[in-house]
Amino acid sequence: MAEKNTNLILSFYGGAGIGLLFGIIMGTSTTPTVGLVLGALTAVLAAILGLNDKHFTNAKAVRIGSFGLACVVGAYAGLYVRSHNLLSPSPETMKAQYIQLGFSEAQALELILYKEFGATASDKTPPINNNANTLNSTASNNLLTEITLPTNLSEKNTQQHNSLLFSANVNISGCDELSDTDASLDSKEVINNFKLTGGIWQHIANQVSIEVNIKSHAPVLLATKDAMCNRQGIAITQADCGATDLLDPTESYQQVQTRLSNRAEVWKELASKINQISAPDQEKSHALILIKNTICHDGKLG
Repeated sequence: MAEKNTNLILSFYGGAGIGLLFGIIMGTSTTPTVGLVLGALTAVLAAILGLNDKHFTNAKAVRIGSFGLACVVGAYAGLYVRSHNLLSPSPETMKAQYIQLGFSEAQALELILYKEFGATASDKTPPINNNANTLNSTASNNLLTEITLPTNLSEKNTQQHNSLLFSANVNISGCDELSDTDASLDSKEVINNFKLTGGIWQHIANQVSIEVNIKSHAPVLLATKDAMCNRQGIAITQADCGATDLLDPTESYQQVQTRLSNRAEVWKELASKINQISAPDQEKSHALILIKNTICHDGKLG
């Protein structure tokens, strides 16, 4: 009798363990990797749970039932973790970290706004922070800030709930299609060629056409093509993107270029190409950060 009870307990343990694994993977991950993982797990579940066995015992019934229960619990737990960003630092924590690194409170708030929502703030009467080590933001100060939202805010905002566990590297392709796209074409043709190429190039063209000065559309896109296509076949990794999370859009171009150049070779080359554009430094700095964020976020790295 004791041995039978032990078998039931072990069966429950085995089924529940597999169920939790299955459910949590479903809840915390996003396509396309999740499809591959779930497909592989489904293929072996019958053998693991003993569903193909002619002799159906109480132990197998317990194993199957515990698997289903644990799978449901794991799926909802994973969805809760992802939808509530439980594994990410809170805005208050990020603000404190930015201030500890030397950013002012206003800069920290703008960085959080840009990173979390893809929006920028233009202060008509910006509050002065005389002590960078104190957290003294008030509602009255924030009401004076005009928030500028990009047209594709919903797409950017959803990226913060994606699981980094299943983020994939960005492989730059499409350079052959863009080989004839150069400065001899007018701006509209350049943008159209980038959009027709699809993939990350379409995302970059969409962002540049919305957020960059119209005179710089073609130069920024062509500079990005030159930098990225020199690395064709070399994937941009999560580490490349994570190394530049603390970029400040209010810094000068030289400061941004130095930060990027010291962190990852791909951003050093991109910064070098954009630096050759005939445009104000602030505009080049904005374009550089925009391209980096587009590749990392719209390329499913962020």
